[in-house]
Amino acid sequence: MAARDIILSVQNMRTEFHLQRGVLRAVDNVSFDLKRGEVIGLVGESGCGKSIAVKSLLRLIRKPGIQPARLISERQRESHWI
Repeated sequence: MAARDIILSVQNMRTEFHLQRGVLRAVDNVSFDLKRGEVIGLVGESGCGKSIAVKSLLRLIRKPGIQPARLISERQRESHWI
């Protein structure tokens, strides 16, 4: 598959929550490419950050929780930061 078959590319996604007792790093340095025709699944132990990762991608986590991640989608060939 060529690079043009990548419909979503996430690079270095990190989500942190700043609490009174310190910083909680819920998602740390997650990167992946999703190609046309593929299905992706997030697997991990309870509390490992799967739901927070998906909510971060959907921009459902408000600042200051989400840290910059490079997001490249098929519809927008130019990358942007979430």
